[in-house]
Amino acid sequence: MQLRLETKQLNYSIDGFDILKGISINVEDKKMVGIIGPNGSGKTTLLKHIYRALPSEYKKVFIDGRDIENYTHKQSARKLTVVRQENSSDFDFTVEKMVLLGRAPYRRSFESYTKEDMQFADDALNAIGMEAYRYRSFNTLSGGEKQRVLIARSLAQQADIFVLDEPTNHLDVHYQWSIMALIRRLNTTVLGVYHNLNLAAQFCDELYVLCSGHVVASGTPKEVLTPKLMAEVFGVEADIMQLKNGRLQLVINEAMTAQ
Repeated sequence: MQLRLETKQLNYSIDGFDILKGISINVEDKKMVGIIGPNGSGKTTLLKHIYRALPSEYKKVFIDGRDIENYTHKQSARKLTVVRQENSSDFDFTVEKMVLLGRAPYRRSFESYTKEDMQFADDALNAIGMEAYRYRSFNTLSGGEKQRVLIARSLAQQADIFVLDEPTNHLDVHYQWSIMALIRRLNTTVLGVYHNLNLAAQFCDELYVLCSGHVVASGTPKEVLTPKLMAEVFGVEADIMQLKNGRLQLVINEAMTAQ
């Protein structure tokens, strides 16, 4: 299977404090891979190296087998799209204009949007149920509505690798599950950070567990999500059940008292 994203022994520190400690991950073509772990484990920092918000060391982060530093930013944006945890804009853009920003990698500066651009934006807004909001100011939307618009922007970008930093942030339970199902139906390559472990268990093919900057477990959800790992990494007592669809459901019974 073709590797679309890869990190090799990625390290990162600030003021002598090690945040990432030799992180190696592989994301195969059309696989949905999740990064989970407690707060402060390095999940978002890892993603920031992949979408170039933080500089990486040479030959540590790869897209399609090629060091990311060998891509221009426009080239990498045609391959990889990012949904970050952001909820405001410095500019008073309409929803439609926010979604059309996803077409920037395909346009020259000051070039007008094409009919194709507008069609991609229309399709994206329809896919996430926001077509009626197209002329609303983005900054007047609720947190959940803004998150759906940002997902539409990534859909309009037409990149075939999605990097998601808590994509269901601010969404109610209906849209959490419907957005994840939509992303799954795209049949594309996905690397995402998830705090909702049941969403990760239901939709991800593989999981990497980070703790204190290390990968402490990796594999399928069935291999990774065990009562032992939940206790040791997340500090909770949990029951793990297998559903009729073969996926897992986690039931958290209680937080464990620190010894």
